[in-house]
Amino acid sequence: MSFTNVAFGLRIKAARKRLGLTLEDVAARTGLHIAGLSRLEHGAAARLLPPEQIVVLAGVLNLSLHEMLTAAGFASLGDECDGVRS
Repeated sequence: MSFTNVAFGLRIKAARKRLGLTLEDVAARTGLHIAGLSRLEHGAAARLLPPEQIVVLAGVLNLSLHEMLTAAGFASLGDECDGVRS
């Protein structure tokens, strides 16, 4: 499995903008750093978030775990979470 930085970042940014949230809003709701979120959105993050943070981020952005894992390049894990929302 490989982490697809750009696809994951685009999914996060699109969801954040769709909800009218700023990076600051998402940071406050997730406990993640603004700079780290920005790096994720731009595909510049060195690694994927830990699973518990993916769950929190998915909940804040109203994305299913399937969407998040598939965008990160973990399609087989995403299939296991199909339809699950955090």
